Amino acid sequence: MVKHRSLFGYASLVFIFFFIVFSDVAARSALNGIKLCGKVLVPTLFPMMVLTGIAIRSGIFNAFSRIGNKVFTPLFGIGGKYIASFFIGILGSAPTGAMAVKNLSGEKESDGEKASALLLSSVVSFGFIYSVVGINILGSTRRGVALFIFQMISIMLTSVFLRPKKPRGVTVNRQSIQAEKISNTVASSIRDAATNMLSVCGSVIFFSSLSGILVSLPIGENIKLVLCPFLELASGLQYISGRFSPDVTFILSASAIGWSGLSMIFQSLAVSEGKILSYKYILSRAVSALICPLLAVISINIGII
Repeated sequence: MVKHRSLFGYASLVFIFFFIVFSDVAARSALNGIKLCGKVLVPTLFPMMVLTGIAIRSGIFNAFSRIGNKVFTPLFGIGGKYIASFFIGILGSAPTGAMAVKNLSGEKESDGEKASALLLSSVVSFGFIYSVVGINILGSTRRGVALFIFQMISIMLTSVFLRPKKPRGVTVNRQSIQAEKISNTVASSIRDAATNMLSVCGSVIFFSSLSGILVSLPIGENIKLVLCPFLELASGLQYISGRFSPDVTFILSASAIGWSGLSMIFQSLAVSEGKILSYKYILSRAVSALICPLLAVISINIGII
């Protein structure tokens, strides 16, 4: 562990050097990240996070938990209450799904359960894949829908494979969320959403700046094609766009969505406030990044896409 921390420390010194040498590029890229937060993320994510907090604290998802217990517990080894965060992540975004997991999780649950719940809930939303990837990058709504389906299949398979192990005789905690007073519910939801938005925007600005420096380095196009999606999903997909045939772009996009980018991964981990087993979540995303493009290749070869 100490050696790993030392490596990260030395790496940070190297990046500090790059940020100094390419200060103009870093500043412009960070400004682009700030604009993205101001024009897109804050107007869309902040209200969604507030409403997510209110909905969960109100206890309205308790009825769905009983359905989830029949599916999520046997398949993924987690409580059925996480069916709420699952659908919130699909409809909203990775940070809102992560926020839902944090609000739903309890002290009696293991870190492995929370990591599995986060993997299922912190996904690239259907709206982003359909509009940004399907329409703007691939020029095919059919392929956009297919990418979303492939992401969900890969995540579910990964969740089954990496489901938390439990000692014999221990059952999954199935407690319900107790409804709070209306005044406390709204105030707490706004406070939590504001704090989480700071974490999300901070991650976006940092990785936008880092991606801008990366594109400026003379390291070869092939390396950039790998590192750009690895760091940040949206800018990475834009970098891939128009450089390859439609089929290759489709496969590379599938891999990028399966991974989701370090920026989105750390957004989710930041929102969870360290309550999630980070290495298991990152490993899960890496496995998903392998399964998702494999499904894309199979779909192309059998002619369904």
